[in-house]
Amino acid sequence: MKIKTIILSSLLLWCGACSHKENHVKGNEPVVQVAKTSQNNLAVIYNSFDGGRTWIPYDIGIPKEATMSSFAVVDDRIFASTDYHGIYLIKEGEKLWKRIDEDLPEKVDVNAIAVIGNSIIIGTLSHGIIISENNAKNWRYPARRT
Repeated sequence: MKIKTIILSSLLLWCGACSHKENHVKGNEPVVQVAKTSQNNLAVIYNSFDGGRTWIPYDIGIPKEATMSSFAVVDDRIFASTDYHGIYLIKEGEKLWKRIDEDLPEKVDVNAIAVIGNSIIIGTLSHGIIISENNAKNWRYPARRT
């Protein structure tokens, strides 16, 4: 099954008093599910290969204390960004997420990720927009218009 058609779910658990559940839906099919509960400080990604009937852990290589912030799916690759724990990549058929943000500032809070052509674009909390054009090996700030 192509990775494009796999449903991903991100389950975020951390200490706190609130419980909140948010579903992002495309048509009738859930795409990403985010749940915030008062549990231990964990971040886990689950994957379903049967349309959401069953879910299996899919987070090997991502620190348990990471908070997932966004996903981008391109062909046979899934990119995942985290708050303060980097950017990760997994390809179809692989079981291990690989960290790919070699040149980013330390402890950058990545809030969004997009892949356009050969470029990876991230939006961060305090570092603004940063772009990589060589598979996340090097990053640069876009030129500002004056």
